[in-house]
Amino acid sequence: MYPSSSYHLSPPGSPPSSSSSSSTSSEENARQERRRQKRVATYEAVRYMVNYMANNVIPLILVNYMSNNKERTYIERNREEGHARLFNDYFSENPVYPPQMFRRRFRMRKHLFLRIVEGVGAYDSHFQHKPDATGRLSLSPLIKCTKTLRLLAYGEAADRVDEYLRLGESTARKVLVRFLEAVIHQFGDEYLRRPTVQDLQRLLQVGAYRGFPGMLNKVMTTCIILHNMIVEDERDTYANYADYSEYENLHSQVQEAEYGAGYQIEIDRYIVNRDNLRSRNTHKALKKKLIEHIWQRFGDGN
Repeated sequence: MYPSSSYHLSPPGSPPSSSSSSSTSSEENARQERRRQKRVATYEAVRYMVNYMANNVIPLILVNYMSNNKERTYIERNREEGHARLFNDYFSENPVYPPQMFRRRFRMRKHLFLRIVEGVGAYDSHFQHKPDATGRLSLSPLIKCTKTLRLLAYGEAADRVDEYLRLGESTARKVLVRFLEAVIHQFGDEYLRRPTVQDLQRLLQVGAYRGFPGMLNKVMTTCIILHNMIVEDERDTYANYADYSEYENLHSQVQEAEYGAGYQIEIDRYIVNRDNLRSRNTHKALKKKLIEHIWQRFGDGN
């Protein structure tokens, strides 16, 4: 004998009770309704995204594509002629311009410039003189480094000497970016120092004005490295490489003072003026005023 069960088991295949069937049907309907609502919401979201892409994003992409793929005017600059002219002017055995003019225009001596050219060429093959896909020699590293150093030293426009160096504006900007990377990698560990506040203020203004707002760190770092390399190279030779050409006519332009026989120096005034010139307090006051003046002109970003 088995104990009687308190619940009833329906035999297999027997239909469910009416109450159970009604509950299952309502739950299934609720699930189907939720599925339908999700499908409708998904459809509306997809339709909105498609309409937004068709009305806003795709036209903008097409405009940018058309503007970037306009037919460009090709200019045959004859880069071989530019390299030959630059080489004969400064780097041949008997250059047109003497070492003093090289130092003044390149802001460094020739052997240091060639060291930089060799260093960046060792880091980046872009600064190596090699043939392109057509077999024609690319722009020489002398041209690329000369143009980049003039951009950094003089702040000139990217196409300032296009007719001389045969280097276009867009190419000059690309070369500048790669030159910064190469100099930092090759010479940074040896010549880098921390920038001063004045360095930051000046380079922030110059970088924004010249159209390089996102390159301040690399430009500043490269300029500091190059500056320290020049200082190390010339610290004991400034007197030998000084350029006095701009002062040749100075004596003829300045009139010498004439002193009469009855002229007497007022010794008291002389002592006061001399003390003022050598006064440390006066020096600090003038220095403070100069800093305030520079900040007002360049420090506020206007």
